[in-house]
Parts: sequence; C-alpha cells; structure tokens
Amino acid sequence: MLLIPLYLAFMIIAPPPWSGLTAADRTSTSYLLWNMLFWGGGALWAALVFPPFLRRAKMSPHRPPPWERVDTVVYTITITVLCTASTLGVLIWRPGSNGAWLVVTVLAVTQLGDDATVKRTRDRTAGTVVGAAIAAVVASIVDSQAVLIGIALILTVILVVVALSPHSYFLWTVVVTPQVVLFTSTSIADVDTTDAQRLGFTVIALALILLASGIGLGWRTINRLITRQPRLNSSL
Repeated sequence: MLLIPLYLAFMIIAPPPWSGLTAADRTSTSYLLWNMLFWGGGALWAALVFPPFLRRAKMSPHRPPPWERVDTVVYTITITVLCTASTLGVLIWRPGSNGAWLVVTVLAVTQLGDDATVKRTRDRTAGTVVGAAIAAVVASIVDSQAVLIGIALILTVILVVVALSPHSYFLWTVVVTPQVVLFTSTSIADVDTTDAQRLGFTVIALALILLASGIGLGWRTINRLITRQPRLNSSL
C-alpha cells in the first residue's frame, strides 16, 4: 500500500524520461499506460513467484494485536496530509528537482505510535547526515563516472546484506543515502547538487513528521482523557 503513493510521487514530481533525456508528458495516455504495464508486470511477477516460497516458510501462528483506532486515524491523516502537501509544495517551489524524496521520507519514517516515529526520525536524520558526507567524500576523490557507478553497485550489495540481517535503521540509512545519491547523479559534477537535495528534502520531511507527531500526541492525549471520563447515568 505504501508503494502506491510512492510511485505516484515520482510520476507526478519527477516522471522518468520516456525517450532519451526528453521530459515526459505526465498527461500522455500512452506514457501512463506503459508505466502502468511496467509496474503492474513487476507486481504480478512478485505475486506469481513468491507465494510458492511463502507456502513453505514457517509462519508464526501468533498475530500481533490490532492497533488502537486513534493511532490508526492519526497515522492515516498524517501520511495523507504530509504527502499531499509535500507533493504540491515541490511542484510549486522546486519543480524538476528530486523532490519525490520528500514524500518517500514521509512514508518511510512515519510509524504507528509516537515512540516508533521519533526513534525512526532520529535514526534517519543521523544516518542521512553521515551518508551524505560519505557521498560528498567519494565524489571529491573519484573523477570517473564509471567508478562512481561501481561504488554504487558495491553499496547496493552491502545494502542487501544489511537488509537481510539484523540491523539498525541508522546503519541502513547510512548505506542507502550514498547509494541513491551516486545512482541518481547524472555526472560527477551533479553529485554535490544531488547530495544536497537528498539531505535538504530529508531534513524538511523529518521536521514535518516531528511537527505532525506533536499534533498527533496532543490529539491522542485529548482523546484518551475524553474516553476515560465516566458516562452519566442515563436514568438521571
């Protein structure tokens, strides 16, 4: 479900080039249909290939307890408002940039419950700063685009290893930040700009998330105080 707004963010803010470096027409029917075919094919591939393996996997018989209704409502409102506002803001003030990272960060960091969101925000902030510094150092040392791509591929392998093993979100962010920056940059000269955008959009998103978490905490507190008040006897 999170992939749906994520893909929409890239389609609306930074649509992939359709022919060479020509900017894509977001309203073109053929463009939208081909992208739907590509993404739908990828989804069907996962739906057809993975189920046989999952049937053999040993799944835990214990289901996690359901979330409280107030937490679910706060989470839904938070990602809906922040993703919509972020997309609109980027289209107005920073069109043509990597502003989709703003929406991606909102979706990746926002969690059910304030404690989980704050911890993830802290790890994302520290990891992005360290990862952006690593990307800047690599770009200042390497003078070949092919070598940059090679380093990005090595980081991709490390990222897979980190994702498949017990790890901290901070470590995952440290690796994914330079990996994305090096892959996204069109040239060595573009690394610094891309790196700055990654850091800037991430920090803005995290600030918005913390603001929304504070509002959500206040709403939860008020809601719990109201629900805990004893009801008046109807006979009175």
